Amino acid sequence: MDPFEHPSPPPKVSHALRGRLGAHVAHSRNDPQDMTKAARQAFMSTFERQADPDCTLTDDERIRRATHLRKA
Repeated sequence: MDPFEHPSPPPKVSHALRGRLGAHVAHSRNDPQDMTKAARQAFMSTFERQADPDCTLTDDERIRRATHLRKA
């Protein structure tokens, strides 16, 4: 073994460190709110469909009810 060669970490540790590093880089370059905007909208839309399956409520009322469903 070369005396200057560093042993590689176990694969699980390596994957965890790479993932953590990637997350830090992504959050340093982008706004985290923007990165998750589509997911948050899709999540909220499921509650909006439950609150108003026939789409008969006003937007404000649908959002109000969906917010309560999400908190329940």
